[in-house]
Amino acid sequence: MKTETETKQAAAQATVNPPRRALRFFASAVAGIALTFAFANAASAQSLNWDNTRTGNQYVAAGFGNSCTAFAFGRYKQVNGEALRFVNQQGKAVWPDAGLMFDYAVQTPTTYRDSVPVRGALISWKKPGAEGHTATIERLYSDGAADIAEQNWPKYSGPNSKTLTASQLQRRSSTVNGQTSYYTLAGYVCPNRPTALGTLYTAKINSTLQLNVAVLDEDRRPVNILVGIFDGGSVVPGTTGSGTINPNSALTVRWSNTSQLRSRRTYTAYLWATDFRGLRSSKSTTFTW
Repeated sequence: MKTETETKQAAAQATVNPPRRALRFFASAVAGIALTFAFANAASAQSLNWDNTRTGNQYVAAGFGNSCTAFAFGRYKQVNGEALRFVNQQGKAVWPDAGLMFDYAVQTPTTYRDSVPVRGALISWKKPGAEGHTATIERLYSDGAADIAEQNWPKYSGPNSKTLTASQLQRRSSTVNGQTSYYTLAGYVCPNRPTALGTLYTAKINSTLQLNVAVLDEDRRPVNILVGIFDGGSVVPGTTGSGTINPNSALTVRWSNTSQLRSRRTYTAYLWATDFRGLRSSKSTTFTW
């Protein structure tokens, strides 16, 4: 079967690595889906709950429950279901000040450091000669602005939320007693969520099988896709293929050679997605040919 890749938008072009007999890949972008669906809808407003227990939050246990670090650590844990770990340059586990949380955060398959935020990320700012500041990203906007949640800004305040512009996320000013100082972005500690796959839809168009699915990923990095058709526990010969696409687009896969499929028999179409840090997700659907 001849492999063919087409795209309606260069940014969403799929690169196909065909097996012995490959399917035909078609990747096309859907206008507006990247921001409207992946970010605005996914980042709905939440109450500012956070882990403020002595057993679950080391900053609280150490007597710093009113600090920005205690809230950001507890909020990240509450939102993402994972406690961050920190290790200094000597490899020792530490509980750093706000300005060092980005530098010392341990990266895992579900946590990574980056200069670009995603919903639920911890943001760390540095300030020369001071401890810095930290908060969490609650919602992202297409112009680069973000809703954040924080504590101890202004000083001694409890958990609160506000919107910062893209420039304020990079460099934030604070004026106390008439003196203005600046906090500079160190970076973001981001949760790595599995690529979200929408409902798989199959359709028979003459002798061609078509599969449609939305592929969504908040960090917007390329996603590896693998597809195949199974008859029970066995793959149908000539129906597997792989490719790389930019997420937040609609993926359409067409099998033009369906001679291996038998009339009125039920099959299962599988789709696997692997993100840039190796986190996997999958979806399947059954259809009768």
